[in-house]
Amino acid sequence: MLAHQCGHPLNPIFFPPYIPIPDILRKISYAVFALSFIAIIHSKFPKKHDKPEDFKKLYTDGVYRFCKHLFYLSMMICSISLAVSTGSIIAMILSILIILTLLVVIEIEEKELEIYWGETWREYAKRNPKLIPIRIYIELFKRCR
Repeated sequence: MLAHQCGHPLNPIFFPPYIPIPDILRKISYAVFALSFIAIIHSKFPKKHDKPEDFKKLYTDGVYRFCKHLFYLSMMICSISLAVSTGSIIAMILSILIILTLLVVIEIEEKELEIYWGETWREYAKRNPKLIPIRIYIELFKRCR
């Protein structure tokens, strides 16, 4: 059954017009939204980190060895999954605007980080992508061989 047939509760009120989304895709989008929202919340705790000065060192290990801007990637995924789960054209347009805004923010932040961390940042930036954690897939592929 498609979401438009069973009637998504938010669509008629908040998000008209909408496109039909298969139920399975909508459910997957809810799960992706929840996971990305958890990643966003996790990135905010336990310590505030608004400026480079808030850190004693540049974190390049853990999840940051795969992706430089995990928080922004999580926000983008959250935005896309919410738009897909509702099937709302308006939500999809807003999602695109959010993603474009975050891409600009990433560029600004990268300049600030390069100024603050200097050569350490430049070396890290050469090894790691801004958003798409390609190294995870490469490492998984090597393990599966």
